[in-house]
Amino acid sequence: MFNNKGSTLIESLFAFQIYISIVVLFVVLLTQLYDGENRLKRQYISIQNQEEKILYQENFIDIIKMVLH
Repeated sequence: MFNNKGSTLIESLFAFQIYISIVVLFVVLLTQLYDGENRLKRQYISIQNQEEKILYQENFIDIIKMVLH
């Protein structure tokens, strides 16, 4: 009475849609994680460079004043 071929096709397409959605979500999350890691790495390197400049350019009294303010 009912045609089961259509319902299995719809079910297959729905399952494929769910699979593709999960794969896309996984790729997006990995990309966000990688970008965040790179941003943190750049900030850390920038802070290290600033600390080196301060250490070589300023005397210790000026460094202490900068830290306390």
